[in-house]
Amino acid sequence: LGFDRMPSTPDLFGRIKEIGDLCSAKVGPRVRRADKNQPYRTCYWIAMNPITDLYGVPFIFCVERNDEGERWLSASYAGPGPCWSLEDEIVFQLSR
Repeated sequence: LGFDRMPSTPDLFGRIKEIGDLCSAKVGPRVRRADKNQPYRTCYWIAMNPITDLYGVPFIFCVERNDEGERWLSASYAGPGPCWSLEDEIVFQLSR
């Protein structure tokens, strides 16, 4: 996506919107079911409008496969700070 340092969530999502769009929340479960060959110890972050908890804390889906090969759909914090590693694998929709 062209970043040379860890982007914030607004910067990351802004760049995604320049070349495509955020996913719907339905994409997380679909990716989890579809990618049966996801490499061990990987996580796919689903770029989506965050889901907030009772206190307004933003979360997005993460599709991960652990050391034992178990695959999980979880929700992880997606705050405004520079929290995205340049190695993170981000799932988003490309423009047609």
